[in-house]
Amino acid sequence: MLLNYLYDKYYERSAFCAAANIDLQTLDKWESANLVPKASYIMDNDLQVKSFVADHQETQKYEFYLKGQLEWLAQIADKNITTENAARHYFETQYGFAIERFLATELGQKIAEIYPQSAWNLDDYTETWQHFLVGTYGLCTRSGLPNEIFLKHVYIRFIKFVTQTNRPNEIKLKLLDMLSQAVEALDKVESDFAPHEVAQSSRQRCIINIRKNYL
Repeated sequence: MLLNYLYDKYYERSAFCAAANIDLQTLDKWESANLVPKASYIMDNDLQVKSFVADHQETQKYEFYLKGQLEWLAQIADKNITTENAARHYFETQYGFAIERFLATELGQKIAEIYPQSAWNLDDYTETWQHFLVGTYGLCTRSGLPNEIFLKHVYIRFIKFVTQTNRPNEIKLKLLDMLSQAVEALDKVESDFAPHEVAQSSRQRCIINIRKNYL
């Protein structure tokens, strides 16, 4: 099941480079320069092969990259971004655009009325940028891109705010529709997670459990 999940949602390193139309050396260079995310999953596979002629053992390393992050690589190449400062600035700009689009939606405006922007806005992008670079968002969002990273951030915080500061009967009386919309919106950007991860994931806490307990 794990391999099925990985090969469905991700490209192994060589296939990722082929899909991005770059060579392995270019990906190495971009990763070293902190321009693009590293692999979200690394699998060390111990192989044991038996045959009539001889037995053989070896260890192979596989690195898996989210397919959606091909778009980030294309943007880096298209905009000729060559430094971490430029890559981070572009990331923060796209994140800011995501906030603007969110606040222009009906759900975003309703959320901001009871859960103000000051409660979920990022004063410092350093931690988010570092998570992006090490492949975290390639694991927990569907595209790994700034827009979905922001939406995951705000919907999870809103869901926690509603469920932790209101009694269940208060939620059902006043906030059930907004909670339901937030859960559905989160479901669209939150990854499915690998089978062994689901029980410990934000999908379990903020989607599966909320649907079970409130919706």
